[in-house]
This record gives sequence, structure tokens and C-alpha cells, in this order.
Amino acid sequence: MAGAHAVLVIGSDSVAAAHAAIGIARSQAETRRVAVGDLVGEVPPLQSLVTGDDPHGIVDSFLYGISLNRIARPVGDGGNLFVLPSGTEPVLTEDVFRNDRWRRLAIGFREAGALLLLVAPASATGVEDLAAAVDGVIVVGDAGTVVLPADRVLATVPTPRRLARAATPPRALDLVPSRERIIRPDDADGATAPAAAAEESEGRGWILPTILAAIILALLGFWLTRAATRELREGRSSRDTAAAAADTAAVAPTPTTGAIAAPGSAPAAGAAAAAGAAAAAGDPRAAITPANPGDSAAAAAYAVLVLTANSVTSANSKVAQGGARFPAATVAPVLLGSDSTRWYRVFAGAYATSRQADSLLAALRSQRLVAPGAGGVVRAPYALLVERSVSRDAAKALASGYAGRGIPVYALLQPDGSAQLYAGAFERPERAALLAGTLRAAGISPTLVYRTGRVF
Repeated sequence: MAGAHAVLVIGSDSVAAAHAAIGIARSQAETRRVAVGDLVGEVPPLQSLVTGDDPHGIVDSFLYGISLNRIARPVGDGGNLFVLPSGTEPVLTEDVFRNDRWRRLAIGFREAGALLLLVAPASATGVEDLAAAVDGVIVVGDAGTVVLPADRVLATVPTPRRLARAATPPRALDLVPSRERIIRPDDADGATAPAAAAEESEGRGWILPTILAAIILALLGFWLTRAATRELREGRSSRDTAAAAADTAAVAPTPTTGAIAAPGSAPAAGAAAAAGAAAAAGDPRAAITPANPGDSAAAAAYAVLVLTANSVTSANSKVAQGGARFPAATVAPVLLGSDSTRWYRVFAGAYATSRQADSLLAALRSQRLVAPGAGGVVRAPYALLVERSVSRDAAKALASGYAGRGIPVYALLQPDGSAQLYAGAFERPERAALLAGTLRAAGISPTLVYRTGRVF
């Protein structure tokens, strides 16, 4: 769950789904901001948490343009949880569930490191479309007749057992995603948690299932990455394992030094570490030396520059729009202009010849993913190596795990049948410093290299 930022919670029993979502929110809100949205329509467990007398909610936001700032209701005394009520009208599934705005919201929550949980009935028309727009689905109890691809289901949770006594109301919690930023309304300062009258009248207890849900979901965010890492480690040759150990010994990067791990000899590693430290010290354009100069002639040097955006949200939206039609898609921050303004470049493709990149550009223009006259073929031979000597299957799992953390990596197949995972594409080595800093902050030790291999 740590890698998910927008999740749909469904079930035939919407009340049970709402209680499970609240339990998950309580657990997740201890480390990040969380919003729970009501797409059922005044479902009691969520409605009992709504404070104030403003009737507006999600439907009003989607149909009439009311901001999420206005409809977000802080729970309790301002911790890390907000509730987004359904609104003044019934939830219109055709207009709300299938609205493309959900994709943009998912990107915004991912950017902010926050979590959006959407509670909906499994029988709702358009629930499959909404499931495709978010990071995944949690099924509580019975999903009814809805058919979801297996890779969209993050977890299944048993229907909570109903006990004779009332449940303890959820703790006060709160949230703020980027772009459509949710804030605590001024008139809600000092608000107290509402009484759980609806829960008491129903006599429902949900403690055991919500703890179970929290345990299951707390592990989900790490499963793909850890499972794939085990596979790639077991599949490495002894020589690769020894090389990895040598790299670790040569450079031990930490968030404080910001050193970039460099494979090869200790001198090369030291040079990369010094360059990384210089960048961390405040010069994002500090020179960084590629760790594999011998691969320069074989580099997959050409790519299509799809878009240069002024925000990471716009860049990520473009990547999401292109989907599989953007092979080896990645986003790279870069400083441009005399004032060194930060921009975000979207690249697709990784080819040894410019002719191959030209073919991709023509295809993207014919599909209207790149406007006529826009985009272009660039020589960007440098990238940040994130994982090496990975099996093909492990590469896909690892890429999915990184994507769940909001890190755009891509895999290239190597001549020996293994794969490498890269982030970014750069015309010059020093342009990698910004992304390298971001990756280090996320606990990843990247290596600047000439990228090699082919799209698969």
C-alpha cells in the first residue's frame, strides 16, 4: 500500500467497504495524509464523520466545478485524514465514475505522497473504468458481478464481522495532495470528532477486519519490489554479485553525502561520488562522470522528446496518456533558460540510430500523441541506472513497483538476455544531477551511465 496513492475500495456491502477504508486510512494516516471519498452516497460510516453543514461534495466538484478545497472535511482535531462526502445529488456513475479527472487526481496524490481511498458499490455502472484510472482496487467481501483484471486487485479483505457492541470511532486524521490541493477549512479549526451514532445504532464492530486490512495493505507497497529484487539477485551470476559487492564497498551513498554509486574501479566510483556530493551541496549542474565510458559507442543514444512541461503533473499526465505507445517512457527534470527555470521533459524510445527514433516520432504524430511540428528526435545517450542484470520478468515487476512509488523507470533488454532499469534520458551528464538527487531522497542509489540495450 505504501506504493499506491489512489485506490478504489469496493464490495457488495458498501457499509463494510466504507469501514474497511476507514481502517486502512487510520493505519496509513500515521505516515501520510489520507482522504476517503464517498462514491456510494451518504454511506453511514463516512457520513458520520462529516462535520459542518455544507452539503457539497464530490458530485458537486465534478459536475459544477466546486473545488476539492471546499468539500474536504477534516476528521477530528486535524490529524492526517479528510473525508470527501458524496454531495448534494446522487452519484451519477456515467458522469463521475468515468470522468478522466480521476487520472489527474491520482497523479496529484502521487506527487504529494498522499493517499486517496474511494469507496464505491461493486455494482455501480462504470466501476471498471474508475478502477483503470487509479492505482488498483481493494475488494471487501463479495465483488458481485464486476470483473476486474487480476493485476488491478491489490488485495481482498473478508467482510468485517459484526459484533454486538459499537465500534470505536476512527482517530482524528488529515490530507493535502498537490495540484488540486486539499486544505483544512478555516472554520473547521478545533472541530471535534463526531459521535458515531450511526455505527452504534447498527451495532457493528469492525476492529479485527480493519486491523487485518491494515496489515495486508501495509505490506503491499513492498511486495513487487522485494519479490522482484529476490528474483534478480538469485538470477545474477557470481561475477555480477561480486561486482555489486565491490560497488557497495567503493561507494556507500547516504542522504547526507548524496553520493552517486558508480560501478567499476574505486577511482571511478570516487569521482562519481565527489560529483554527486557537489551536486548535493547546491550545484545541480555539477559535472558527473558516466561509469561505463567503454559503452559509449553502443549506447541507445536516440530518443523522441515528446513534451517539455512546466510542471511534473503535466509531464506525468502526458506519460499516462501515451501508455504503452510511449516505449521506454520517462520524465527528466532539467534547468533551462538564463534564469535556470526547472522544466520537465518527457522522452520516449531508446534507439541506437536516429532513423529508429524518427519512425517512432512519425507514429506518435499519426496517433495525435505529438502535434504536427511538435516534438523531435534528440541524442540523449545518458541515463541513471537503477537496477542491473535483471531477468525480463523481474524487470516488469520492478518497474511496476517503482511506478507505484511515483518513480518513472523503464527497462531495456541487454545482449545477454537480461534487462537493465533506467530513469531519465539526458543529452549531457550534468543534466542528470536533478533527477539523481530526487532518487537519492527516495532511498535509491543511481549510477550515471551510457544507457544500452533495446526496448522490449
